[in-house]
Amino acid sequence: MNETPPDKITFPVIGFKEKTDADKLVERLKRLPGLLRVSAAAGDGTVSLMIADPRRRNEAIAAIIAEIGQSGLSVRTVSVDVDILNMRCAGCVATLENGLKKIPGITGVQINFATQVGRVDLVDGLYDRNRLLDDIKSVGYEAVFHIDDRAEDRKDAVLRRDLALAVACTSVIFVLHMGQHLFRLFTIDHTVSAVIQLILTLPVLYAGRMFFADAIERLRHLQTDMNSLIALGSGSAFVYSLAVTLPMLIGNGNHMSAVYYETTAMILTFILIGKYLEARATREARDAATGMSELIPRRVTRVTESGTEEEIAIGDLRLGDTVIVRPG
Repeated sequence: MNETPPDKITFPVIGFKEKTDADKLVERLKRLPGLLRVSAAAGDGTVSLMIADPRRRNEAIAAIIAEIGQSGLSVRTVSVDVDILNMRCAGCVATLENGLKKIPGITGVQINFATQVGRVDLVDGLYDRNRLLDDIKSVGYEAVFHIDDRAEDRKDAVLRRDLALAVACTSVIFVLHMGQHLFRLFTIDHTVSAVIQLILTLPVLYAGRMFFADAIERLRHLQTDMNSLIALGSGSAFVYSLAVTLPMLIGNGNHMSAVYYETTAMILTFILIGKYLEARATREARDAATGMSELIPRRVTRVTESGTEEEIAIGDLRLGDTVIVRPG
C-alpha cells in the first residue's frame, strides 16, 4: 500500500534577531510529534519542515503556531478578500466567522454583511489560500475570491430578471385565484384553473431556486436559517397543491379541492422583492464606501527624527510616526 508522502512547507517567522533565536525555535519544534527535517534560517527569517502525516496537517499547524508564540516570535499573516455568495442574514455572519476561526492557520475573520465581502487573515506559508474556498464551503457557504464590479453587475442583472419573472407570473396567479374565489369577477373550470396556476408557478420556483439550494445546503450541515423556513413554507404549499392537481387530471380526484399555488408564488415573490431591495441598498453602501476610500491620500508627509520632512507612501507609515496634516 502506498503511503502518503510527507508535506513540506516553508514559512516566514518574525522576530529572529540572531542565529541563536532560530536554533532555539528549531529545538522546540523538533519536540513536536509528526515533524521532520526542521530547520530555520535567521538571515531570511524562514522555517522549513516536513509534516510526516499530511492527514494531521491541521493539528500540526495549530501546534506549530502555538510553539512559535510561546517562543516570543510571531508568524506573518496575509489578508485575502472573498465574496460570500449565499449569506442571507446577520446570523450567517456569526456562523461563518466562528466556523473559520476554528481552522488552524486562520488568525482573523471580518465579514461585512452589507457588502457581502469577507476579509480573512491567513498565516503566510502555513495556510494555502487555495484551500480557503473549500474551508468556507465546509462551514456551509459558497464564496469566490473578491470579484470586480462587472461581476457584481451581472449578479444584480440575474436578480432583476428573476424578480421580473416572478412578479409577472405571480400577478396572473393572483388574479386567476382571487378573481374567481374572492371577488367573483369571472368563472373558470376549477381543474383548468389549477393546471394554469401549476404551469405559472414553475417559473416562480425557478426564480426562487436560491432559497431551496441554500436550505438544502444548511440541512446537509444540520443547520437551519431563514431560507429553511422559506423553502418549507413555499415547498409544502406547492407539493400539497400538486398532489391535489394530478388526480384531477386523471379523473380520480375531487375537482373542487383547494390548491395553494398562489401561496407558493407570493411567498417567493415577496422574498425576492426584499432581496432586490437589499441588493440595491448593498450596492449603494459599497459605492459610498468606495467613494470614501478614494478620498484617502496615497502619499503623506512624515517628519523624520532629524526634523526634516519626507514624502512617503501611506503604506510605509509605522506606529509612532509623526505626520503633517495640511489644510484641505
